[in-house]
Amino acid sequence: MRLTDPGTGLSSQVSPAVRLKTRLGGLLARSRWRFWRHVDLLIERISGLRSLDTERRAMLDDLGVAAPGRLNYQPSRYISLRRGLRGAHVTSDDVFLDYGCGKGRVLAQAARGYPFGRVLGVEISAELAEVARANLVRARSGARVADDDVVVADAASWPLPDDVTYVYMYRPFTGKVFETVIGRIIESLERRPRRLTLIYVYPELEEVILRTGRFTRARTFRSAERSVHHRVSVFVSEPARP
Repeated sequence: MRLTDPGTGLSSQVSPAVRLKTRLGGLLARSRWRFWRHVDLLIERISGLRSLDTERRAMLDDLGVAAPGRLNYQPSRYISLRRGLRGAHVTSDDVFLDYGCGKGRVLAQAARGYPFGRVLGVEISAELAEVARANLVRARSGARVADDDVVVADAASWPLPDDVTYVYMYRPFTGKVFETVIGRIIESLERRPRRLTLIYVYPELEEVILRTGRFTRARTFRSAERSVHHRVSVFVSEPARP
């Protein structure tokens, strides 16, 4: 096995130990992917979500909505929402929002698995939003939610509805867009003080949330991999006491 140094263009001989480590790393990564894929299939079966069209990724370039700070669609693991809502006392007074809802996988899971009064998704791509609406229709049989909707909008300029009490983010944006969206959440909390839970999967920018001074990190779930993209962090904002 030979590797080429991108700086020099020269190839170098790789030791057997490095080759073995590379191969084992690849095998381990594939084994982890297969494990979590089986977990997804199991949760789909238990939750009655097997008819959904949410698995395939989608590139924003192909959808004509690519821009700095926006990230491509990749389906969230079902286990992430279950972890984020572990121990939560969801009632019909609660409203669930998924930023960058894509094809609506998490919306459908929330609608079927929890007694929210309403589930809402915001998505920049009209094409993905249409798929999400179709998936919500499929999930309505047996759903515990009375109302659902998917809004086509730029989350950076879209005001967060003041009845939202749970927000879900699976790395929908980064950079300035992420900071602006967190600002939108703070604006809503200032208009209507309330308890709000923010579930952030792949929390690479969690310091942006904590710097607002309005959220505390309630808990973090880590998988065996321990890398940031396998973490689920839950933040809570409580209204100020009079």
